[in-house]
Amino acid sequence: MGLWIPLVLIGGTALALLLGLFARGKLGRRSYSAEDRAESPTPAGQEPDFSGYPCGHDKPDGPSIVEVYGVKIAVEAAPVCPDCVEEYLNRYSTRCASCRQPILPGMPVGQAWKGSPFPHTHMTFECTESGGLYCGRWGQGRLVTLHELDPGQFAAGTPNLMTHVMRTGKPTVIKS
Repeated sequence: MGLWIPLVLIGGTALALLLGLFARGKLGRRSYSAEDRAESPTPAGQEPDFSGYPCGHDKPDGPSIVEVYGVKIAVEAAPVCPDCVEEYLNRYSTRCASCRQPILPGMPVGQAWKGSPFPHTHMTFECTESGGLYCGRWGQGRLVTLHELDPGQFAAGTPNLMTHVMRTGKPTVIKS
């Protein structure tokens, strides 16, 4: 009977330490910044721009497979050949902080956690912890911010959707 008391005390102490680590974000939970994001002085580049690729190569009639950061991706249609598409995507894509797979130009992105290997994640259930972390679209080699997408709704520097809601106190609907 006397052995149970020390075991319960040790177990309770260990549990309290683990819960303390979890509560401070050191275990299991990631920390996200609500600081304003610097707006880029360069144009947004939301749509793929192949003007730098004066392709004179033959284009296939149907879909083709290209490789971006070592990942094979099907391309349905493009104004240039698969080799030029592959070069374009490898130049202007980035990687997801969560799954390390490519984020291609035009994809919606979420804000990654502090200390992550890359600043953005795919906006999927697997990669982003919350839809509130939506921070814009990946453009040609850079983030197209919420402010650039809808300057009438989002203030310059808005880091993500949740921060916008917390600052304004109003629910937000984004029209795609």
